Amino acid sequence: MRRHRIHYQIERNSDIINIAKREFIKKHGELFCEACKFSFNKTYEIDFIEAHHILPLYMGKRVTRKIDLIMLCANCHRAVHNKKWNDKPIDDFLEYMKNMLR
Repeated sequence: MRRHRIHYQIERNSDIINIAKREFIKKHGELFCEACKFSFNKTYEIDFIEAHHILPLYMGKRVTRKIDLIMLCANCHRAVHNKKWNDKPIDDFLEYMKNMLR
């Protein structure tokens, strides 16, 4: 069955994401997940990470700042959007992961 659907999409500012990633590399020497510490560079020899908006974009119009972003691997980024964590502060997820990695 084929359906025609219309969706609204919020455009993300890739410039601020790229700036945040460059500054993260300057500060830490490489990109890695701030939750589980996974590094795509160490594992796959590629510079890759996803930037998660701490304040969800759907919550209204605003200008994204570097401090509004956290660097997460694909698995952790997917997890924070899961219904278990979606309505909780990112700090709860980070604390959970910190305890899991001990």
